[in-house]
Amino acid sequence: MTRTTRGLIAALALGTALILAGCSQTTAGTPTGTTASETSSSSGSAMPALDPEPYRDKPCELLSADLPRSLGYTAPGTADISSRVSTLFTGQGCAWISGAKTIQIQILLKNQDPNLPGITKTFLQRDRGVLAYADPTEASGYQAAFADLTDERARGNCAVIVALSSDESAVTRASGYNNAQDSCDTAKQLAEAMIKTLQGS
Repeated sequence: MTRTTRGLIAALALGTALILAGCSQTTAGTPTGTTASETSSSSGSAMPALDPEPYRDKPCELLSADLPRSLGYTAPGTADISSRVSTLFTGQGCAWISGAKTIQIQILLKNQDPNLPGITKTFLQRDRGVLAYADPTEASGYQAAFADLTDERARGNCAVIVALSSDESAVTRASGYNNAQDSCDTAKQLAEAMIKTLQGS
């Protein structure tokens, strides 16, 4: 299995895990093991809500064509908007491939659980041991986390989940890069570019 294929599978698995977090029974309040600062900051409520719905049928347009090209991706992105996996489990997304490297954007399915706003479910899944890590960060002021099912950052694979609103979130991923900093910087760059598009600027 190539590194590119592993990256695509990992993206699908992460999206599924984050969606299924909202399917478990929850009670109001702070999830066990999640810090108060993570819970209070994970909804993204301090920033204006962003609506990714218009891009569900055109997820590749979340990035301007110039950005993938500047990162060495000359071929157009490939969208997944209608497969059973994307419509039922993970959400719509787009992937750009260049040799062993891949970048991806995925709009997660809309969160239906008001007890798990924003990316609260990400920290809940970490505390349950489903995710190997979920390290808080931000992207253009929006609450985010570096998170994944396995920690392969040192191998050049990194994902960022961003809270766009209390019920909308998205994942960006860079796979096949040189190291943790290279891949995580790229994943965060994708997240910030996506936010810029959603802000209409």
